[in-house]
Amino acid sequence: MSFVDKDLQSIQEARIIVDQARVAQEMLMEYPQKTLTLVADNLIKELEKQGPSFLEKAIEETRYGNVKDETTLLKAVLKQIKQDYLSEDYVGILKRDEGGNLLEIGVPLGITVLLLSAENTVINAIFTIVSCVKTANTCIVVPHPRARQATVQLVRYLERFFQEQGMPQGSLSCLSHLSNEGVAELLQHPETATIIDIGNLDYTETPLKNSKPMMYGGTGSTPVFIEKSANIKQACEKIIMSRSFDHGILASAEQYLITEGVVAQQVKDELIRQGAYFMTSEDEKKLLTIVKPHQTKICSEVIGQSALTLAQRAGFSVPETTKVLVSEQQYIYEENPYADEMKFPILIFYLEPDWLRACEKCIQLLRDKRNGHTLVIHSNNYDVIQEFALRKPVGRMLVNAPATFTSMGVNSNLPASTILGGLTMGRGMTAKNVTPKELTYIRQIGYQTGQELEKLEAENTAINKEELIQLLKALIK
Repeated sequence: MSFVDKDLQSIQEARIIVDQARVAQEMLMEYPQKTLTLVADNLIKELEKQGPSFLEKAIEETRYGNVKDETTLLKAVLKQIKQDYLSEDYVGILKRDEGGNLLEIGVPLGITVLLLSAENTVINAIFTIVSCVKTANTCIVVPHPRARQATVQLVRYLERFFQEQGMPQGSLSCLSHLSNEGVAELLQHPETATIIDIGNLDYTETPLKNSKPMMYGGTGSTPVFIEKSANIKQACEKIIMSRSFDHGILASAEQYLITEGVVAQQVKDELIRQGAYFMTSEDEKKLLTIVKPHQTKICSEVIGQSALTLAQRAGFSVPETTKVLVSEQQYIYEENPYADEMKFPILIFYLEPDWLRACEKCIQLLRDKRNGHTLVIHSNNYDVIQEFALRKPVGRMLVNAPATFTSMGVNSNLPASTILGGLTMGRGMTAKNVTPKELTYIRQIGYQTGQELEKLEAENTAINKEELIQLLKALIK
């Protein structure tokens, strides 16, 4: 009878793929930007054709999300990558002066370990892999256990594609034998340069040895405020569309909705017209039995499920047109069962007498769970918008826009990215959208532009002596 120690197997695999990635990284450093851009372009074209099939496999395995929505999102993300990043230079010579002297050199960070979450796992993997190719960084993918099979299949397929494109073996790899010990070996390995954690806290709760830099593309319980000057119909339409997209699992989907008393009824009526269902107290009790059956963590089986499915499982009836469930709350309290991040289409509705109170409510919501990720405001009052922008402890603030798409830079002025940095729980080295630029550093080249220090000192000394002689002559007279 043979016995395989899964932890040792995972550790051994981790060491092998890091060693392969190290060799590949040395080779990639010699690749010109033109070649990397060509490979990235071909990779995007391949993913436009084959990506949807991998989405289906991941959703089938995890049972999170919606194939139609994620296919739409993948197409939009790939389009934005081509539009925003494909023609940009990130490595090699970036800048010269008028005389042709080198000023800036782009340098890859090195071996990048990607920790994936179970939600949107394929789209997040694709964005990161394309970004690594463009910037000459090797990428080691760590699947989420719930999406392991689909992720391994995607990476294996892309590994073969890379070899056909002339990329060195080890440019892309995947830890297929998952264990905490194997992942720890990757994260703490001396050759690992950077860690990208897309909302997976399983491996980052304890401090890492060697203090590896980490980009945390986390998620957050996004507050959205509808101020009385807003276009109520448009605001509600965008909120419902955004919160229900992909069954509410995208990184910055709205969760808390705050509005002023003077427009509260108008907001509620419009939300209902757009597909919101305001639950009764009895409905909420039934919902919580499946959402938090043990009154602690969110049950993983409700994540990424539609509002209709949740109501059916909980045992209460909603209209067939229902897209989002709504719980109306009077105030915030620590034991509130809705205080945690909820990755399914639900909104928590709060009423405040004026925008100043609403402002404080948003800050409280952001700080209570340390979810300083994203904030949304719907308003046409510039002073109110400015006050929110100046005071809110968040990584990004969105104005009159659907959070899920705008935060990712899809049809917005923000950089296109599926890795949304935030102030969430104090993790990560950036609160910005992580782009290919963040996967490189700039080597600056300096030149002497003035006289040498010794000559300047000699001149100053000579000037001082002359001044002293003139002073003495004046005193003698």
